[in-house]
Amino acid sequence: MDRDIVSFPLKSLEEQCCDCGCSCSLTVSSSSNEPWLRSVKRKHNEFEKSSRFYIPGLDVLPVARVGIEKECAMLRETLGTQQATIQELCSELEEERNAASSAANETMSMILRLQREKAEVQMESRQFKRFAEEKMSHDAQEISALEEVLYKREQTIQSLTCEIQAYKHRMMSYGLTESEAEG
Repeated sequence: MDRDIVSFPLKSLEEQCCDCGCSCSLTVSSSSNEPWLRSVKRKHNEFEKSSRFYIPGLDVLPVARVGIEKECAMLRETLGTQQATIQELCSELEEERNAASSAANETMSMILRLQREKAEVQMESRQFKRFAEEKMSHDAQEISALEEVLYKREQTIQSLTCEIQAYKHRMMSYGLTESEAEG
């Protein structure tokens, strides 16, 4: 295993972990007097398979050595990009939440408006139904009263016709002819 040996001075070493201004820091205290050993292994992708000796089933990749300073810089850069991505995703999520919230509010207001309109239409239809039923009942009573008046009138006409016939026969019994009795 390849190891880079890094020795720090006896005083404490503090560095910021990122550029965001947070209070976290990387601290190496002076309490440990032994050197800090760090193993650094990275895959080296610059070799092509055709340019090297290859044995099937045995895949040995060369190990590239990277200094700890470069690794820290790369990790900080990666952390910064990841934090920027997280911020973008959080703002996008907040926008989506706001959009969903406003859509839900609009939907609820539309539902309430439709329910109110439905209640108004139902009340109007009940009132119209009551009005129509009352009008039909009133019309039925009027028709019944008119039929009764018509029946009485027919009865009166028939009784008067019979009375006319009786007077006609009476006049004929006094010696008048039928034409004179009618005239």
